[in-house]
Amino acid sequence: MAAQAPFETWRVVELSNGIAASYAGKMFADGGADVMKIESAQGDSLRHWSAGGPPGALFGYLAAGKGSVNDPEAAAALLAGADIVLADLTDGWTLGKITAYTGPSAVVVSVTPFGTTGPYVDDHVMANEFILQALCGSTGGRGWPGDE
Repeated sequence: MAAQAPFETWRVVELSNGIAASYAGKMFADGGADVMKIESAQGDSLRHWSAGGPPGALFGYLAAGKGSVNDPEAAAALLAGADIVLADLTDGWTLGKITAYTGPSAVVVSVTPFGTTGPYVDDHVMANEFILQALCGSTGGRGWPGDE
């Protein structure tokens, strides 16, 4: 008898346009889950992160084992049948919009740089790796003594 993958019976829907939620989706796909990525009409911006052109190497790695749609009707149907929704709240998605489509037993995971409330969210602070590292203080000990 073949061993069952740990997430083989799970339907995961990914609403992301960045690395963190996409990586979580990849982990579920690697564990056997049926992962569907919902992209905007323009597609995931990671598709263009490559010197070689689309699809970018990073996107190819993160999208491996997933399906993808960019149709609003398909998105609604996928969300209605999701066990887990991974969202980074980009491309116009909000927790309210997501939960309007999901079933009552769906687990919605919000992966955002600043959470869902607070001053950085209210002020619409755009985050990237450099900003997040500076805000958490990890850049303070870098560089050479005496250099500014």
